[in-house]
Amino acid sequence: MMMMEEPTHIIVTIKPTATIITSPSPSSPPHSTPLATSTAVTTLDLSCSKLAWLPRERFVGFVGVTELVLNNNRLSRLPHELFALPNVRVARLEFNELIDLPAELGQWRALEVLVVHNNRLKRLPPQVGRLRRLRHLNLHCNQLTTLPTSLLELDIRTITLHANPALSENLKRICQAVFALREDTLDLSHCGPIRDQVEEQALGYARLTRELRLEGNALHALPTAVGQFFRLQSLLADDNQISAIPVHLCKLPALSRLSLADNRLANLPAEIGLLSSLRSVNMDNNFLSVLPPAFFHLVNLEGLSLANNKIESVSGTYTTTTQTLTLCLEAHMLCLGCVGDIGKLKKLQSLNMANNKIRTLPQELFTLT
Repeated sequence: MMMMEEPTHIIVTIKPTATIITSPSPSSPPHSTPLATSTAVTTLDLSCSKLAWLPRERFVGFVGVTELVLNNNRLSRLPHELFALPNVRVARLEFNELIDLPAELGQWRALEVLVVHNNRLKRLPPQVGRLRRLRHLNLHCNQLTTLPTSLLELDIRTITLHANPALSENLKRICQAVFALREDTLDLSHCGPIRDQVEEQALGYARLTRELRLEGNALHALPTAVGQFFRLQSLLADDNQISAIPVHLCKLPALSRLSLADNRLANLPAEIGLLSSLRSVNMDNNFLSVLPPAFFHLVNLEGLSLANNKIESVSGTYTTTTQTLTLCLEAHMLCLGCVGDIGKLKKLQSLNMANNKIRTLPQELFTLT
């Protein structure tokens, strides 16, 4: 007796909002009949159907689909033809067994929301950088080991990366901070050392920010990408292990606030005098022994705090200047003869020299107006 081919089981429900919900049999053979198609269909839902694969030809004709729902199946691969749907804005692929996403992902140029959590992804294709409209990306509970730098070029508003054990916590926090920029502030404080090339690249794509916070990261050096922050006005990198200020930092034209307290700075580059917009400097609790005269060439400088360093003399440092200045030289080894030129600071507004070796006030103080 000739065996009849098992029929394809498809349940199709057409709702008034032009939504199709289909539940094909997971055992349907590869040559099974394609789904009925319509350009009016906007949502294609194949969720919770125990699907282990998707027949390639089934998606021909669904050019109007804007929401693709494939969550809670057993999919380990997606057919390339799926990415030929030109209008997909929302793709829900969570709770499957996906190992990777193909390069064709970049064809979904209209995609705004991509949900791929609870899969087995080890990587994202570089072509994800082509998804210029992508705003929300959910990748938690996967096996990602790194992220493509092209991802960081996107204007993503929310990204979830937790429960990817092979992905460094540092990279997760940096990427989330880059994508969560608000009010021109990038807060990367207390997130750990920046070591990875991708992490450095992440900073590079945030170069339009105006305030960068790097406090408490055990950094031995400022990331080179900071030199690309041409709009940067405030840099806070206290409580690290930074031993030198790179020259490229001294080329930031808009920098007005620089705080590097509680680091290991032993000297400062003469190029710091190029920071013509600098108004406030805090370098308390370092190992500075010499104060560069370049500081007093900064016509906009209003506050300079150098408490608890190792400066023994500032004589000969000052040039005649008329800027209004608050100067803190607390807890040094200064003596009376070491501050003889302080009278050149004609508009000194506040001077703190507590905990030094000065026993009498220098006469130059009385010439200040």
